[in-house]
Amino acid sequence: MHIDMKKTLRWLVALVATPIVLFLLLALLLYLPPVQRWAVKQATQYASRSTGMDISIRQVGLSFPLDLELSGFRMLQKRDSLPQVKDTVADMRSLLCSVEFWPLFKGEVNIARLECQSLQLNTAHLIPSVRIKGQVGRLCLESRGIDLLNDTVRVNRGDLQEAFLDIQLSDTVPPDTTPSTSCWAINVSRLRLQHRPHHPYAGRHPNGGCPVFTDRS
Repeated sequence: MHIDMKKTLRWLVALVATPIVLFLLLALLLYLPPVQRWAVKQATQYASRSTGMDISIRQVGLSFPLDLELSGFRMLQKRDSLPQVKDTVADMRSLLCSVEFWPLFKGEVNIARLECQSLQLNTAHLIPSVRIKGQVGRLCLESRGIDLLNDTVRVNRGDLQEAFLDIQLSDTVPPDTTPSTSCWAINVSRLRLQHRPHHPYAGRHPNGGCPVFTDRS
């Protein structure tokens, strides 16, 4: 009887430990470059099929615990009138993101660093009511207060450099009357904007500040 009890305990321990060990092994495999390349390939193919766009990433790297480095991200969309021609929706040279690990278990996301370099953007018809076109030289954010349970975001520091955006609002799209229960509260502690005066958009801005344009079509 004593021997049977020991065998039963061993089976129970093995039954409980097996999924934990498998999860840890899968998590460790994500830090191997060949596995990362395979995962990125599968993710981009799925995203391309789901959105009907051509999405590609040249290189990605994940280091312990949650430091992500991405380069060469492109999103292309076929033109309606000329399907053989593709328009660039997004073209980003690099993205760095460092997320703290332990706060995730409390429903909080602390981003120690989020940096985007050389982003070209053209939303075209992705958003029916607005079109955003332009470029961002550098965007750097630090957010140590994204509460997923209470829908609150705190941006401790933001730095936007060489950003030139043309925002066109459309009056022909009917308003969205779908009820929404999500209401996020966003608090920005510090935000710095910087631009290049010699950019062709700069002359249109009346105050000579960071040129973010709003137009209605």
